[in-house]
Amino acid sequence: MSDSKMPSSDEILKGYAEMINQPDPRLYDALATVHGNHSTPITVSVSGVIYSGIMVSERVWLEENLKLIQKTDFEYKQSHVDYYNDLISEYDANPHRPAIALHMKDVKIISHPTADMPIFLWRIRIDRVDAFNIGRMP
Repeated sequence: MSDSKMPSSDEILKGYAEMINQPDPRLYDALATVHGNHSTPITVSVSGVIYSGIMVSERVWLEENLKLIQKTDFEYKQSHVDYYNDLISEYDANPHRPAIALHMKDVKIISHPTADMPIFLWRIRIDRVDAFNIGRMP
């Protein structure tokens, strides 16, 4: 037997409360696989809504947003193009900053009144993800 003291129930509960208020460390592992042009199919649950799509790097997500803006014609288009170009430059200056969001493309919302509505791009805060699965729902 070890001489170390067993943690009290309060210590266990405090540790548990701290753990459940943090994003799932396995989600960070999955995020680490999408760098450069690598991508991974993923399905996530956020507040009861299920999103299924392709997880991409933040840079790819920014580039895809820029492409969508460039294809449209609206009054302040150039300011939006400049904005996304600035975001890409900021990303390139510090590509290894801590991730705060999961970036997806070709997203399908599964369990919501807007289900089956295709969404091109989606960004979800990591601390909002309740559950995830590597793989895509049909």
